[in-house]
Amino acid sequence: MNYKNILQNTLSQEATLMVNKKLMAKYGLELASLVAYLIDQERYYDGEEFYCRDTSIKLYTGINIDRISTIKKIGVEKGLFKIVRKGMPISSYYYINHKVILEEISSDDSVSDLAYGREVGDVEFTRENILKMSRDNIRLLSRKLGVKYSGKEKKSTLVTNLIDFLQLPENPVTNDGEILSLVTDISVTSDGYIPLNKETKYLETKNKETVVAIEQDPAAASDETFLKNLKELLIKNNFQNYNSQTLKNIKEFSNGNLNEVEKVLEFMKLKNKAINSKILVAILKDGDHKVVEPVDLKKVTRADKVAHMLKITAQDEVDDLCDQLAKSFGYERYNNLNKTDENIVNIALENIFCKRYNKLHRGN
Repeated sequence: MNYKNILQNTLSQEATLMVNKKLMAKYGLELASLVAYLIDQERYYDGEEFYCRDTSIKLYTGINIDRISTIKKIGVEKGLFKIVRKGMPISSYYYINHKVILEEISSDDSVSDLAYGREVGDVEFTRENILKMSRDNIRLLSRKLGVKYSGKEKKSTLVTNLIDFLQLPENPVTNDGEILSLVTDISVTSDGYIPLNKETKYLETKNKETVVAIEQDPAAASDETFLKNLKELLIKNNFQNYNSQTLKNIKEFSNGNLNEVEKVLEFMKLKNKAINSKILVAILKDGDHKVVEPVDLKKVTRADKVAHMLKITAQDEVDDLCDQLAKSFGYERYNNLNKTDENIVNIALENIFCKRYNKLHRGN
């Protein structure tokens, strides 16, 4: 099946850009518009990849330039497309995941379900989950389920009406028949209760003889994501024989910053260090990669300076530099650079990166 042709014929025609309702319902108007625009642009290129500047996206879709980077990241995370940064001037090359997008727009889910799902999320209907929801989301859920409201009710009234409609039990019950409740306002300690703090929930059993405090770590979800991404990074760099303690050490000494780990990996490669977890942890702990060694700037070529700075400069910052150049040229001219203008842009970018490199290695 030629997914590419199907998508191009579905979402793009010669004079029309079509935003798919299911994509818009699931991901919002901005990402759906970006996908439609990218598919339209792909028509004009041969092969799997094509480049497109952020300034063009802003110009032809109306998406705010400050939002484009965020929207692109979401698209990549959802697997709708892949982006590779290369070339001078730096350009974003896109690879459209036609199969995934086609599966999304041909799914059995209704537009309504997708839209409510985007706003409310996949919520299990329990008293605790409903109490945590915002007033607006409770109203949306009520609307979806057909629970009437006037729009003037307080959150407590909306919650009560929704719980009554769903016929939820007063408290969840364990397999052993114990009734559990979330106690969120305990101030008495004389009866054996543990003092309340904002990050602790209290689990109270039916006989009220035992109160167990469960510490809730607000970073627990982010920790799980960090460890997952860390494992992928280690596998990508051919690491072997690491255990859970090693992962915890890496997280501790990097302060949970994956970019810091990537910097150490780059440092290890430059210094021809053995690729193993013990050395990685040791460098993170001692901060060897942060020591700026003296460099004879006259011996470093312009190309090497630019290449080094591109490696350590965040994509958002590179995009911002390109946008500044685009403004100085004028967006229309920047989007249609001739050879002379391209050379001017290249030299301007190289000058910026070379100055930054020199400043970095002079230590001022």
